[in-house]
Amino acid sequence: MNATKRLTAIIVDDHPVMLEAMKTIMLGVGNIDIVATAGNGEACLRECGIHRPDLVFLDYNLPDLLGSEVARRIVQIRSSTHIVIFTGVDVMPFYNELLDIGVSGIMSKADEPSTIADMIRSIQGNHTIIPISVYHQLRMQNSLQVPGPELTEDETEILKLIIKGETLEEIAVRIHVSKRSVDNYLRRAYEKLGARTRSQAIERFIRSRYHNPEAK
Repeated sequence: MNATKRLTAIIVDDHPVMLEAMKTIMLGVGNIDIVATAGNGEACLRECGIHRPDLVFLDYNLPDLLGSEVARRIVQIRSSTHIVIFTGVDVMPFYNELLDIGVSGIMSKADEPSTIADMIRSIQGNHTIIPISVYHQLRMQNSLQVPGPELTEDETEILKLIIKGETLEEIAVRIHVSKRSVDNYLRRAYEKLGARTRSQAIERFIRSRYHNPEAK
């Protein structure tokens, strides 16, 4: 992909002000057609199915789904779509997980508009930007070994299926148990992960998989 090719883009953020700011930055870069915007993960996936965009600027913390799950499903729709995770939270504990999914860049919402524009231009040229601070953290992350929670095989399998987007009913059929049993497994997994919500549980589960490669 060269820098002169026009890109079709979708912006995903549940905050209208941030959505408008991103539209302004993107249009200022040039050679970009914003074909849709979305305020949650499911809406994003619908728009991706319709438009099959070249670029998706994706908020990590969405009301319904984590950005990592949305990104994984976007890649299934169109593997060549560039995905830039745009986040206000620290994603370093599962940075490699996002790279394994195939994202093209990860940016902080605290970044200057000029830096965001530089990232978009880099992607137009089939490159990416890694801040020096992140580069140093990536180098240090290789030596970190943090024990994860002791989840059972069933709890682990259920969480993996949830990340893939399966419903509790579909999981119950797949592992040959009742939906109530799936709920019980999840409740115990949440307790072990110290999570109150599904999003927290998925995020902490992904982090534990990253720190414990043998458990993947």
